Amino acid sequence: MLDNGAMPVTLGGDHSITFPIIQAYQGCGPLTILHFDAHMDYRDEIMGVRFGHGSCMRRAIECGYGARHVYRGIPTPRPAHGRPQLPG
Repeated sequence: MLDNGAMPVTLGGDHSITFPIIQAYQGCGPLTILHFDAHMDYRDEIMGVRFGHGSCMRRAIECGYGARHVYRGIPTPRPAHGRPQLPG
């Protein structure tokens, strides 16, 4: 789809598919990620898993995907274990 100039919009799904979907846009130019969720999904890892449920947005930022990240629905930007630390 992306090779043919289409710009798909993805909604829903398990969080484990979020990072691979974002990764597919690599090289397509600046990307804005609009994230609707009650959580930031910014944990470094959960039970040793770094690419999964609660870490998809952190991995996207660390890998440089998304020129702009917009969050909606998050009641507080503070994660369960202290303040978020942005990479870099």
